[in-house]
Amino acid sequence: MKVVLGEILLLNYYQQNKIMVVIVVTNSIFYIYLSYQINSALKLKSFSLSLVYFLSSFFIVDFLFLIIFKNVLFKYVVIIVYLTWSVLLSFLKKNKMLFLKVTALFVVNNFINQKFYETLSNVSYYQELNTDVPLQWFKLADLISTNNYYFALSNNVIEGQTLLISYLQALIFNLNFYSYDFEFIRINANIVLVFIAMLVYDLKISNRNKIIGFLGLFSIILNSDWLTYLFIDSLMLEGIVGFIFATFLLNLKQHTKQNLRPRSLIFFAFFSSLLFSKQFVSLLTILLFVYIFIKYKNVNSLMIPILYSIDYFYNKYVILGNGEFELLKGTSITELLTNLFLFRNLKISNIMEIIKQLLIDKPVSYLLLLFIILNLFRLINKSKNEELNLIFASVVINFVLIFSLYVLWWQDFGIQSSFRYILNLFNLLYLSTIIHLDSIEKKT
Repeated sequence: MKVVLGEILLLNYYQQNKIMVVIVVTNSIFYIYLSYQINSALKLKSFSLSLVYFLSSFFIVDFLFLIIFKNVLFKYVVIIVYLTWSVLLSFLKKNKMLFLKVTALFVVNNFINQKFYETLSNVSYYQELNTDVPLQWFKLADLISTNNYYFALSNNVIEGQTLLISYLQALIFNLNFYSYDFEFIRINANIVLVFIAMLVYDLKISNRNKIIGFLGLFSIILNSDWLTYLFIDSLMLEGIVGFIFATFLLNLKQHTKQNLRPRSLIFFAFFSSLLFSKQFVSLLTILLFVYIFIKYKNVNSLMIPILYSIDYFYNKYVILGNGEFELLKGTSITELLTNLFLFRNLKISNIMEIIKQLLIDKPVSYLLLLFIILNLFRLINKSKNEELNLIFASVVINFVLIFSLYVLWWQDFGIQSSFRYILNLFNLLYLSTIIHLDSIEKKT
């Protein structure tokens, strides 16, 4: 493996720039400390959920007050929301000094990053592996960071594209490098590995298995230059969206049966923001909310149609030029479904092409095979673990959606991208496998 042989490009980069290790540690402390304080104040029992609440709150505030903030620079919104968090944490924990600590943390972190900015921003030897980044994702994050969310929606690079993940990329840049104009800095992407590690830390498994979980996670991601690039070393969207979706799904069970309680209502409000993430994750979120509403009669799941209605109003009356989703131009959902039911204009052979793409990455292929075996074994034994059932169902539905897309519509378009859509749920695949194995160990 590359990890053992010392052939990892990212690790070699840090070895050659040792100050980067220190900077990653200081930036990690910034996010871990905030997560700790939010977790303590809100009693969430989850560092990853605390971090997701913190990051998503900026987007939700900007979204809900879009009309008010349409002429306000993004950098001002960042300060407003961050200071609001400082005040809220200080109030909830009844600690006046906490406001100063949280505020000082932001200032100190930015000061350190500014001091080494020339080194941190040097990407001379960085290799861009996907043309979507400079043509799409960099431009979207830059539009938000340089102007604001409203401006990016009105001048969307991809017509109809939702912007939650690009918004969070712009946010992380401004939290770490507030004084600068947006550009790609590797530590802003690398820090996502720390975020994903929080998911492992939050699992209700033995400390020994958590350590094994950390090592396995780092090995799988870092062993592949493509996975490293996709998740933690670029402006691609998969790393952040996979982290957020996994965080909500792993914390869902404690909120499914709570109706109209503030804690549960807040959870579903934040979860609903994934409506504005990536295509398949957005649809999976909608299907999940429908399931929760039908099975548990949980009215908190109605946050999805509420946010959708607000978004529809904005697109109809507030935002200029944000029209039909570009990738569906020339067809419609109705037409695609009609073709499916009538078995008309289908390219079934693309299913095998997608599987071939998946098999290129051996560690991920083995992980998926283990995931399937463990779940089939569990289902045969009629396990009633709702959490693992939902994860398995999400992965299966994600595959069905991917197959459907390339069989029905993108028949001759970017079959290589199918692997990326599969990896949207990599975190869930990996974490549920860890949970499975820990459970088996406890029974033996």
